[in-house]
This record gives sequence, structure tokens and C-alpha cells, in this order.
Amino acid sequence: MNKFTHNPKLEEAMQLHAFLSSQKQQLTNQFFQALKRDYNIAHVPSQLSRWWELTFPEFHAELEALQVRRGLCVLEDWREFFSLMREKAVKLEADIRVTEEDIQRLKNTFLA
Repeated sequence: MNKFTHNPKLEEAMQLHAFLSSQKQQLTNQFFQALKRDYNIAHVPSQLSRWWELTFPEFHAELEALQVRRGLCVLEDWREFFSLMREKAVKLEADIRVTEEDIQRLKNTFLA
């Protein structure tokens, strides 16, 4: 039997990690759906796969490189939407990182 199989703290940390990862994936899917809809693009380019690591000017420059443009009103709406979504994604990413560190620490404790 595996040492980690019946460790409640480790199991809880792994469940939290799965939940946070799922939340981040849902947030990313929501972001991409809005992007495809509002900018009328069929496929999100790989340069935007980690969109939360970009600033809005960097994000906008990537869209302009695709020759995708929208009116100023849509741009301002997107600036606000991007900021809100980015803030959530960055927090989830940080929480995931902390949880991964906790999992590793717990595993190391049990191996010692």
C-alpha cells in the first residue's frame, strides 16, 4: 500500500489542487469564448494561451498582429473584462502554486 494513500492532509491538498485547476480551466474557457465571440476569431492563437501573464497592451498588440480590430467602445469594455479575468486567473495560478508546494512538502514529510 502506498504511504500517501490514506493521508488526509495530502488527500485534501490534492482535492484542492484539482478544484483550483478546474476553476482556472473554466475561467480560461470563458475568456476564450468571449474572445472568439467578440473578435470573431475561430481559433485562439498559441501566443494567447497564457493570456493572464500579459498586460492589456501586450494582449491588444497580439490581437492587432492578427489584424483583428474593434471599435474604441468594445476595446474599453475588453480592457475592463481583461483586467477582471486576469486578476482572477493570477490569483488562481498563485493558489495552485501554493497548493503544489504544500503537496510536495507533505510528500517529502512522509518520505522522510
